[in-house]
Amino acid sequence: MTPKFVVQIEDTLEDFPTRGLNLLLIFQHDVFPHLAILNQGKYWAVSTLRVHRAAPGLAKWNSFKRKKLRVVCFEIFNSSEDEFNIRESFAHVSDLSSSDNTCLRPVLDFFRRKANTEIRAEVVAELLLELRNLKLVKHIGALNISPGILSLPEYSKEDVLSGIALKRSR
Repeated sequence: MTPKFVVQIEDTLEDFPTRGLNLLLIFQHDVFPHLAILNQGKYWAVSTLRVHRAAPGLAKWNSFKRKKLRVVCFEIFNSSEDEFNIRESFAHVSDLSSSDNTCLRPVLDFFRRKANTEIRAEVVAELLLELRNLKLVKHIGALNISPGILSLPEYSKEDVLSGIALKRSR
């Protein structure tokens, strides 16, 4: 099982974060949170159906608001190489039927490139713990979540892969 992980949400966000680099933790109707990157207003993510590469972020943000999805937004210290590293990390995602292609994979690859170090993570909480240890998070805000402590659900990589397989079979 993943280690228990809590997030201290500093404030509520309503406006779309148009600048900078943000890691989004999206709580959909599934048990497991979904990861995406928002960089300079562009949305990057892998879902069970498609890969979003530099999609218009404002449209996704408005969709989150309309659907009342809970989203935690980790503002990350950014650099000039981020866009290139994001493109490289998402370029390797092609076969969505592969159990290996989860939302975590390209995001983890990006942060390995960014930090120039090996980051070990099988689930979201482990990645967030690494980002905290590497001191890459500048600020934590949220959409549709009040400021305060948020506990992430506990689950294993196998739980995620089973959930993805179930979703793809529908």
